[in-house]
Amino acid sequence: MGKIYTSETIAVRARERKLVPGDRLWVAGDKVSGDAYRAGNSPANSAIYLRWRDVGAAKQGKIEGEDLQKAIVNPGQGLSLFIEKVVQSDFHLLASQSEQCGKAALRKLAEEKGYQDAHQMHWFKMDEGPIMPAGLEVVFDNDPPGHCTLTVTRSMTVHEFLDLVGNHLGFSYVGTDIFGQH
Repeated sequence: MGKIYTSETIAVRARERKLVPGDRLWVAGDKVSGDAYRAGNSPANSAIYLRWRDVGAAKQGKIEGEDLQKAIVNPGQGLSLFIEKVVQSDFHLLASQSEQCGKAALRKLAEEKGYQDAHQMHWFKMDEGPIMPAGLEVVFDNDPPGHCTLTVTRSMTVHEFLDLVGNHLGFSYVGTDIFGQH
């Protein structure tokens, strides 16, 4: 499944790629070529919705229903991505696999490896090849380290944003990593 970076080691990767905050990785008309990962708690594609916190609101949960036409995405807000697969430094990789496993299997793996708990992280990679549509761009902000945002160039509704992402860009599931924490 490839290398997994921590918040400490991703800075080296950003320097290798000569990235500085504010760099635009892809703008309208660019062919998407390179790595941009999204992590999720579910193997369902996490790039097909936004959460309230993704648009700067204090509310919890996904933006759904009528709110899709009311909530606004402003420049700098949008889908959280990383230039590589990045996890918190206190996570310890227990296993990598191509699909999720049940809670009982997670408990058993954690116990076998000497951890109290195990957590699955599902990874999605932005597909290479599509052309970034007008109105969207990916900006490297490095906050937290290695972070970038698939954002808008002008304010638009969440519905408009998700429509652009869903109709012009793609994210493919690339696997699941299981982590333990002491």
